[in-house]
Amino acid sequence: MPEGLHPEDGSAGEGAPTEDAQARVMSHREMNAAYLSGQAVPLAQSVSWLVRYQGSWWVVYECGWLRVTDDLAEADIDICASLLTKAAGNTSHEV
Repeated sequence: MPEGLHPEDGSAGEGAPTEDAQARVMSHREMNAAYLSGQAVPLAQSVSWLVRYQGSWWVVYECGWLRVTDDLAEADIDICASLLTKAAGNTSHEV
C-alpha cells in the first residue's frame, strides 16, 4: 500500500482526505446502508464479500470496503456476474 494512504479512514497522510481516496474506500456503515436500501448488490448470495455499488465492484476487508480499480479484474468480475445471472435465469439483473 502506498505510504501515507490510510484506507481505514479514507485519508492520504497529512491534511484533508483526497477525493481519490474517498472514492476508493467506504466504511462498513456506509455499505450496510447502501445494501439495505437496495443500492448495493452482492455478486451472489454466497459471495457477499463482493458487491456492485454505484457502477463499481467493491470488496470487503477488515476495516471497510475497497473499490476494485483494476480494469481487467473488473472485467473478469463482470463476466462472472453475467454468467451467474444467466445460470440463474434472471436476465433482469443489471451488471
